[in-house]
Amino acid sequence: MPELILEKRVDVGKRASRRLRRKGKIPAVIYGPEKPPEAVQVDAHDIYVLLEKIGEVTIINAKLGDEVRNVLVKQVAYDKVSEKIAHVDFYELSAGKPVHFVLPLRFVGRSRGAERGGMEEIVLHELEAEALPKDLIEYLEVDISALDIGHSLHVKDLAIPEGVKIENEPQQTVFTVIPPRKEVEEIPVVSAEAEEEEPEVIKEKKEEEEKEEEE
Repeated sequence: MPELILEKRVDVGKRASRRLRRKGKIPAVIYGPEKPPEAVQVDAHDIYVLLEKIGEVTIINAKLGDEVRNVLVKQVAYDKVSEKIAHVDFYELSAGKPVHFVLPLRFVGRSRGAERGGMEEIVLHELEAEALPKDLIEYLEVDISALDIGHSLHVKDLAIPEGVKIENEPQQTVFTVIPPRKEVEEIPVVSAEAEEEEPEVIKEKKEEEEKEEEE
């Protein structure tokens, strides 16, 4: 389990936060179920390294003084100009309290329909889910190899691990294989020049008929 050192933050506000960042620290808060936000700070280098290794539901051992708290990185705010981290929210887990999280989907295999020329289309890349801390999962693997052209997978078709509750509608489409696009047949186009020539031909024929009548 990844570890991170947090420090209590005494000074708060925009000016204090700017001073922290100049010192290589990032202002943050830690909160949880029925717990008010607590002002903390974290080393900038440490948080950048951590974010490269974790997912949304990776549980972190956050050391705050003599305490060790199990937390998730709930939100990271970036400065609009420098694009550097400006603030971090940590969510402290409670063993008996469910956590709402976004569950990424990983599609594996190649569909039977794609082998026959069909086109694979991902409709949902992630699901809204809820679980106790002990049941959290980083992603859900979805096997699409059995799908043929015209077939779809819906939320209700997915194999959801025990302890994870999906909040999406059961009928919602997750993945589908659509028929291949048919080539559009080229329709002959009559050129503008050809259209202009027709009246002349008709005119010539009419003049010949008039001439025959006079004779």
